[in-house]
Amino acid sequence: MIRVFVMIVGFFVMYASHSAHAQTSFDGSGANGGSIILGYDSRDCDGTIEGAIRYNSGSSCAEFCDGTAWRCPNSGCAAPASCSNVGDVCSDGSLFAGFVLYSNSSCEPIFVTATTQSTGIQYSSTSLNDSTDDVIDGRTNHNWIVANRTLSDYPAVEMCENLTDHGRSDWYVPTSGEFNVIYANKSAIDANATDPIGSNDFWLSLEWYDEQQHLFYSENASVSATNNTGLNYLRCIRRD
Repeated sequence: MIRVFVMIVGFFVMYASHSAHAQTSFDGSGANGGSIILGYDSRDCDGTIEGAIRYNSGSSCAEFCDGTAWRCPNSGCAAPASCSNVGDVCSDGSLFAGFVLYSNSSCEPIFVTATTQSTGIQYSSTSLNDSTDDVIDGRTNHNWIVANRTLSDYPAVEMCENLTDHGRSDWYVPTSGEFNVIYANKSAIDANATDPIGSNDFWLSLEWYDEQQHLFYSENASVSATNNTGLNYLRCIRRD
């Protein structure tokens, strides 16, 4: 077992010394042994690096390259082929914002538009009392309103529903769970966005109580309730 371990460590040290993209290191300071610390590899996954592994802080996962895409073995997360790094501009012009693990246990990439849809829009102009209480899946909340309410009473939802951007027409208002991912990757997203996420206050598709809706404060990553008729920022998202 010791010989196998040494061989493995030797492989990573050799790989690190021969690759400009590797940031692999060995930490042997622990009382009970050591650990291998993986770095990030920004290359697209293809056949030339099949079998490579990297650590992706956006998905909090040690991903491996299967020859086609970087994949997270524990959750099934697979980065989009045209934008493998969080914050990358995808082939359609949208931005890869990170991964969300939904209630059906599927790990899916989410995408944000390159621009902010509005810097001051109402979430709704009427009392809510809606069944929009999914804290993770904004598409579920969005589709419920589209199916059960008069869309014109919900300006923010209507704007995302009618949005055709980057050749896509399936945008929706994110939840707190989805926007937390966006916030965690804000620096990478803002680096390539036409309009940065910045420190603005964004609507979330999560009802708090009649006439109140959740709001995400990007300045300090907090979520709070506010009157749904107020004017706040809107950034639509989508997923495949």
